[in-house]
Amino acid sequence: MLKLKSKILPLLIVFSLAAFIASLPLALAQEAGSISDVIDNLDDVAGKAKITQITDAGGGQDVYEIYGKLINLFLGFIGTIFLLITIYAGFTWMMAKGNEAEVERAAKLIENSAIGIFIIIGSYFLINYVVFKLIEIFSKPIA
Repeated sequence: MLKLKSKILPLLIVFSLAAFIASLPLALAQEAGSISDVIDNLDDVAGKAKITQITDAGGGQDVYEIYGKLINLFLGFIGTIFLLITIYAGFTWMMAKGNEAEVERAAKLIENSAIGIFIIIGSYFLINYVVFKLIEIFSKPIA
């Protein structure tokens, strides 16, 4: 009888907690008006944050937008290379047939590609931080 109580009590607690959480309101978001109201609010916030687009009279792209597209293209290319190296290394590992040298080579490829992708991601965050700090510094009016 004691063993049965020790199993039922935790289940009862879990189900009670689940029922309590399920009874909580899931969202208390304010009802949005039209989509144009939302876009206007986002434009206001972007203006206050000083991240609005500066375009020329011809409607050209912002310099930051061009750099952002180039960085995204580069990161997509690097991600594709990482994926291909990882797939190749996995295939090499599967086809090693117990050959320790091939398994070690494949494991080293996976390790090196993982290190490489972490270096790329880290450098992206570092560059992103530096660029935004420079934009913040140079966008301040000279007093």
